[in-house]
Amino acid sequence: MIPFLFPIGLFLPLVLKHGMRKFLYLVLFNLVICLGAQAQLASPVALDNPHLIKNIGKDIFILEDKGDSLLVTDVAKGKYDADFRQNQTLLPDLKMSQSTVWVKFSLQNVLAKDWYLEIGNPNLDSVSLYSINKLGVPIAYDFNDTDEKIVYNSSGIYIPLKIKPKEKRVFLLKIKSNSPVRFPLAVATLSNYIEEDAAGYISSGLFYGLLLLMVVSSLFLFRTVNDSIYLYFIFFVICNGLAQAFLDGDIYMWFGISLAQYLGAHHAFMPSMAMLSSLLFAVEYLKTKENAAHMHRGLLAIEALFAITILCDLFVNTFIAYEIMLLASMVNAIYLFMISVSIYRKNYKPAKYFVIAWSFFLLRVLLQVSMDMGIAPGVGFMSSFNAFLIVVTFMILSFALSDKINAFKVETESAEGKMVKALRDNEKLIRRQNEMLEQKVKERTAELQKTMTDLESAQEQLIQSEKMAALGQMTAGVAHEIQNPLNFVNNFSDLSLDLIKDLKEEGDEVERNELLDSLEQNVSKIHHHGKRAEGIVKSMLEHSRGASVDEKASVSINKMLDEYVLLSYQQSQKNNPDFECTVYKELDEKLPNATINQQDVGRVFINLFNNAFYEMHKYKTSHPEYIPALGLFTTSANGKITIRIKDNGPGIPEENQKRIFEPFFTTKPTGEGTGLGLSLSYDIIVKGHNGEMKLESKPGKGAEFIITIPVA
Repeated sequence: MIPFLFPIGLFLPLVLKHGMRKFLYLVLFNLVICLGAQAQLASPVALDNPHLIKNIGKDIFILEDKGDSLLVTDVAKGKYDADFRQNQTLLPDLKMSQSTVWVKFSLQNVLAKDWYLEIGNPNLDSVSLYSINKLGVPIAYDFNDTDEKIVYNSSGIYIPLKIKPKEKRVFLLKIKSNSPVRFPLAVATLSNYIEEDAAGYISSGLFYGLLLLMVVSSLFLFRTVNDSIYLYFIFFVICNGLAQAFLDGDIYMWFGISLAQYLGAHHAFMPSMAMLSSLLFAVEYLKTKENAAHMHRGLLAIEALFAITILCDLFVNTFIAYEIMLLASMVNAIYLFMISVSIYRKNYKPAKYFVIAWSFFLLRVLLQVSMDMGIAPGVGFMSSFNAFLIVVTFMILSFALSDKINAFKVETESAEGKMVKALRDNEKLIRRQNEMLEQKVKERTAELQKTMTDLESAQEQLIQSEKMAALGQMTAGVAHEIQNPLNFVNNFSDLSLDLIKDLKEEGDEVERNELLDSLEQNVSKIHHHGKRAEGIVKSMLEHSRGASVDEKASVSINKMLDEYVLLSYQQSQKNNPDFECTVYKELDEKLPNATINQQDVGRVFINLFNNAFYEMHKYKTSHPEYIPALGLFTTSANGKITIRIKDNGPGIPEENQKRIFEPFFTTKPTGEGTGLGLSLSYDIIVKGHNGEMKLESKPGKGAEFIITIPVA
């Protein structure tokens, strides 16, 4: 009596608050729900045949949890039993859905056997299994526990249920997937599954064996023909084979559980790669850029769409990527079929095989996409049918590629025949052309020889002219230089004659002595200037002896620089009386003599000084504020003498510096330069004296010639 009164006591406050009538409605409503829930699981599936794999697809109840917010404890205690709906098909298929799916079913172990639950979709993202005890408490199966003896296979997951003989037990399954939610459920002994899988291994072996054979044969053909189309075909075969392996779950056997689960988490990646590889192969095989230029741009857009799908799958959202992939796959398959038909109509023979093969591939894509989008029902044999369509597609394309070799052989033979004929014709033509060319070569050679003779004669004349010009400048300078002491000698001689006359007439002793002193001073000055003239003449005689670079003597470089800069400067002032230039000298007093041809090296100095004074005077005329200056520097080290001649003129442009030592190159106006001065100077220093001569210059900052010659 007390147990009966106790629940009434619990509900007494509700009776007092809402009244007896509402209380009875509430009790009746809960009673209906409880009875309905009990009715759902009132007849558990009897496990009474150890030789049969029992499909329990129609014996399960499904609840869609769209927000993934339901707690397993609440679901296990029956809080949402009224929302469960019984599945009506052998293959539970919820199509594309991001919802969490709860599955409830009841089993009874009639025989003393170890029963396993098969979840026939290895690509589900998340699977959890619970058994509910009599108190409504869910007990989770630990999939990572080795003691559970859970078996992962290509076809799915086999979970030991551990139901005692005669025991009835309620199970709760929680599933989540970013790909189509299909989960065939069956119960059987492990030996039954092993027997069933053995047949599946044979068909899978045949499938992958055929794909491998196509890959190997294509590699052989590629090495034979060296045509990149076979590499595209290999890529096409491998990607579609891997995509089928992902679909069938064979990656669990190939890569291991952890890696396979990681790869399987990106559901759109391998299908996108498979379709992208088919697109690349089709573009190369059909030559769409040449044969269907107006439609080729659409293929580029589809390529970009697959690239976006792959990036989205890897880094953004797998579910969205899968939906984009389905759309892109259908567009790609239909669009390529249209292009292939269009190209075939243009009498492009290889397109015939492609149209046939792509018909099967198109059927496979459309069926798979239709199932994933919920347009067509997902049936169990679909995976095998997909594999069949793939094999047929690849076999037809293999025949097409083999036929391409025959066409290639015919084209090669035809091309070789044409090439032989063309070579013979070319040989005859070459003979005739060679005869004509030989005659022209003889004529041109004679013309060139005459031209070379004329050029050599002109060059000798120019060189001689340059030498004469240099000699003339030197002679003019010497004449100007010797004129000064001669003027002094003449002037003091005239004065001395006058003094002698005065001396004869003077009678005063004091005056006579003064006249004698003046006469002595005049004679001394005449002697001094006479010696100076003698030195100039002696230098001229030394120059006249140096006719060859082989006639060398030990000479003071400092003394040469002093003499030649003075000669050049005086000549410049004679030509341009208003020109003035400051000459700075930093000459090494301990500089050793150098064994050189004085006449040739002197010509080098004269050329450099004349050019410097010419450029500075020219620059002065356009820049009145400019003050010309020339610096001379000498140093010695390691048995060599370095001479630096530096001016502060306008400098030499960079484009002219590379050609400054070339024969006949000059920047002076026509008639003012021959273009041989620096070229001859370079040859004298480098070839005649084994030295070096180089230029350093920056526009607006002057030019510096650096000469290095051996001491001996």
